Amino acid sequence: MFLDNTIKAWFICAGAILLALIFSRFISKGLATLFVKLFTKVKHTDYSDVFKKNIVKPLSHYIFWSVVVFSLEKLSFPHQMEFDFFKTKFSKVLDAISMGWLTVCFFQLVIGIAMFIAFVLKESAAKKNDRPILQMISLLADLVRAVLIVFCILFVLKVSFNYSLSSFVTSLGLVTAALALAAKESVENIICSFVIFLDKPFFVGDTINVNGVSGTVEKIGLRSTLLRTDAKTLVNMSNSSVIGGTLENKSNQTYRHTVQTLELDLDTTPETIQELVNHIKKLLQNMSNESIVNPAVYFKDTGINSHKIFVEYFGLMNMTYADFTQRVQQINIEIVTIIKQLNISLVKLNDR
Repeated sequence: MFLDNTIKAWFICAGAILLALIFSRFISKGLATLFVKLFTKVKHTDYSDVFKKNIVKPLSHYIFWSVVVFSLEKLSFPHQMEFDFFKTKFSKVLDAISMGWLTVCFFQLVIGIAMFIAFVLKESAAKKNDRPILQMISLLADLVRAVLIVFCILFVLKVSFNYSLSSFVTSLGLVTAALALAAKESVENIICSFVIFLDKPFFVGDTINVNGVSGTVEKIGLRSTLLRTDAKTLVNMSNSSVIGGTLENKSNQTYRHTVQTLELDLDTTPETIQELVNHIKKLLQNMSNESIVNPAVYFKDTGINSHKIFVEYFGLMNMTYADFTQRVQQINIEIVTIIKQLNISLVKLNDR
């Protein structure tokens, strides 16, 4: 006998745990592949990394820890290790911890399956360019994860501590009411996430401007919306600020608009002004086949400080924003070159 158990019992327990450690990964991969084949039409090899992360790995952990817990359960707890831990037998504490950990492993597997299904559905929606469905799946995936985490906590309390779920739900109602008051902003953000889903002011992939912050929408979550700015930084904006602020969806634009005013010195002759207008018109018309449309150039106004030339044109949305800014820069350089060639002086700031 060794620690209240036979040597044979210890060897059987150790052997079972060793086999689980060696074969749990292979068994989990086989079971997970079988599950996918039986219940879906998806080839798991098409989503290898996500499949391993969300299904194979959690299932492997669950199988291994199940074997460990149930193998140790077959042994008698050594009296040498028994003592009171906060008025509770140490063996009971270990039982509670082990069953709680198994519950956590099980819910990790369930959450992993849900996330894998959500990923496959999002990939399918992305291929069809169905952005409303893509946005709905992302939101529901976050909601399902949150609900499963709450259920996991409930089950851990029931399994490990034998806590009455009815009492817990009653207490949870009171706690939730208190938290709702304390976390008013978080509740508002969750509600606003559903407003975004229902009203559809923008989708994942759209370029938006909110309160002066511009970027491409990468994710719409329960609490916040993630934007990728032109500087490639990530901005996390609360959903309440997105809905409550001034929102401009640039992806719904048909054109990019550019307006500028050239202020010429009062000594500039009418003939030179007309020549400048003609040159700029010709410049923009030559670019009309290169995504620049509807150019307008004319002598807009004159006054005590300057003659004002109005220049306006639009860029088609088939250009990226970076390409459009490069085109604007090219036009401005050409305009400066024309002004220099015609010996025109622009009004300085202190002359106005």
